[in-house]
Amino acid sequence: MKLYCEKCGRVEEYQVKAINQTFDVRGIQVDASINVSVCNVCGSEVFNRELEIQNDILVFDGYKEKKGLLTSKQIKYLREMYGLSQSAFARLLGFGEKTITRYENGSIQDDAHDNILRLMFSEENFFLLWRRIRKDMSDSDNKRVEAKISKEEQTTFEYNPKITTSLLFEMDSKGGLAVNGCN
Repeated sequence: MKLYCEKCGRVEEYQVKAINQTFDVRGIQVDASINVSVCNVCGSEVFNRELEIQNDILVFDGYKEKKGLLTSKQIKYLREMYGLSQSAFARLLGFGEKTITRYENGSIQDDAHDNILRLMFSEENFFLLWRRIRKDMSDSDNKRVEAKISKEEQTTFEYNPKITTSLLFEMDSKGGLAVNGCN
């Protein structure tokens, strides 16, 4: 395999080396073991677009882990749980069409988007949202979702405002409204 080496001024064979490096991402120090391409002739680092993309994902996922955000792999896993394309999942969530693609490719989501994504790990939350907007989704997207969520679960999660509200809220010991699971 060959890449252009700026120092040599021509295309040369290269090798890939793993190096440990610390990166500053939004003021947070992130240690990562990344791969770099090195010219076989002069030993200089040469630009390799594929490795740069992989390294960016590693570094930004390290940042996400330190900040308690979902990683790129976790977001992809979540989307694939329901059999949706990146654009269909983004539409379902009310995000811009390319947002999920960017997050899966390493871009750092804000806290609000991270919170919405986390809610989708609950099939009940996903189903309630999907039921609300499925008329705006393609037949093929809806069929993939239906295949992932069993008919029994679909019946269990049918929208009933009284039941849904009771799942989310209850009266606390002082007579106030409390969110279930947030005692």
